[in-house]
Amino acid sequence: MSCQTGLEHCVEEFNRQPLYIPTKILALGSASCLKKAYFKLFIDVAPLSHTPLVVNPESQKIHDILAYIVPGFTYEYLSGNSDLERLVDWVWEGLEDVVETFSNINREDYRRLKAQILALIKGYAAVLDWLSKNSPMQPRDTYILTERMIINRPVGESHFLPTIGVPDVIVYNPHLRKGVIVDWKLHYRKGGNKLEYVQLAIYKHLLKKLTNGDIHAFLIYTTKERRDIKIISLDVAVTLSNEFRDVKVEARSIPNVIEQTSAVASFLYSLAFCRGSLRQIAKVAHECGVKVFNPAKRHRPCSYCLYREVCMYRFTPSEQLPQDVADTRRGFNKLYRIAISKKSEDHKVLVEQERCVEFDQARFVSPTVLLLEKRFDGVAGPFDRRVLRYALGRTTVYVFSRRDPLAGDFREIMSPLLFGRYDSDDVEKREEGGRLVLSVPVRMISPAFANRWLPLYAVYRYDPESPIFKDLRVCKGKVSLADIELKAIASIENALVRDRHLDSFIKKKLEELIRQAAYEYA
Repeated sequence: MSCQTGLEHCVEEFNRQPLYIPTKILALGSASCLKKAYFKLFIDVAPLSHTPLVVNPESQKIHDILAYIVPGFTYEYLSGNSDLERLVDWVWEGLEDVVETFSNINREDYRRLKAQILALIKGYAAVLDWLSKNSPMQPRDTYILTERMIINRPVGESHFLPTIGVPDVIVYNPHLRKGVIVDWKLHYRKGGNKLEYVQLAIYKHLLKKLTNGDIHAFLIYTTKERRDIKIISLDVAVTLSNEFRDVKVEARSIPNVIEQTSAVASFLYSLAFCRGSLRQIAKVAHECGVKVFNPAKRHRPCSYCLYREVCMYRFTPSEQLPQDVADTRRGFNKLYRIAISKKSEDHKVLVEQERCVEFDQARFVSPTVLLLEKRFDGVAGPFDRRVLRYALGRTTVYVFSRRDPLAGDFREIMSPLLFGRYDSDDVEKREEGGRLVLSVPVRMISPAFANRWLPLYAVYRYDPESPIFKDLRVCKGKVSLADIELKAIASIENALVRDRHLDSFIKKKLEELIRQAAYEYA
């Protein structure tokens, strides 16, 4: 596929104005419609802002419980323990007190959702069984990581792919240089699953870039009603053992997926920062394999799209709108640009490479506190420069391990073990055997991030001497809060555009508020 976007002058500004696009949104723009991806990225940052879509909380709980169970399950299964239900129960019982204390999951959640969890685990066991028969893996030599963040920067590479992705499961053996990515899905449609395939293909591309290894990628589906288990293998035909004969397996291939998602990234970035880019995008999108539908034509899929009304409002030329509507929309555009610019400033310091300090090892002193230690030769004076470097303030930090095969090159692509709260006031010094020992805790910020912390804690319990807990690099960073502002702006716009029963006085006041805010803050 040949694709010249004509927007190179815009994306070249990435280092000055970075914006990382969630992998799922890139997949949405590639598999469905660029305008829908636009709403998801720049406006529709939370449910109920522009669409009546409600995210199923049960689905999130199943994903979280699997994140906690999978490390222990995988170690035991690769060691020969193949009684799936008893093994899942045993792993859960070892973690349930910790999970109930530090996360939003409780025992009743596990009991209620167990049937779906077991169905997905059976599909996962089928993948592990296939992987082990083709490349026998020793548990202690294999990394099992769930909800692992991957950050990709478009620096010196041929594809413009600024993205943050979080695959559900990564299993990787650095000695064999083989691994798999698994994503859980709780629905399956005959057709209409391209978004999931594209997302998985991007994850596969990122993990291959991280490890330069032989990577396989799988979607594992089940449903609440039928409990069927289906595996989609990306690019490779897979034959399962007889013990998994009730598990359906199919192969899928998505050609040119990275070129296409790179074009989507270029288009979305240009819509954020480069005025007048929509006309250029409309000219070249088709040759890049990207769909940009016109809701005014009332054709499928626009005729049943939940975004149709707000899409017409957003993309109708100003001269075709009533003057007051055009003025209000112009005000919204200014506010969105301000919020996106603020988000870009946060992304610029997402991980501050020049503000990193080194530690020798880490150990969990509790499920939500990782204690980092650094040893120096000799003792320290009151203003020892070696110690002063560790005064990062009270801040968010990202923790990497140089021995982690998934850590990345820290330039184009990186994958932290976790992120948390670091406070210079917590730095402690002590002397041990004539050497200075520096220690500082990193704490989980809130229970919302338990699905990133507790799985790593489970790995630590199984193998506290794992190389990933040694030779650490801790970098100051930031968690962007600009999405809160985007949600607030989108919620007001949604009320004005979609709510026909909105009181005329309130509507007028909201319009005045938007125009005034755009004037003052622009």
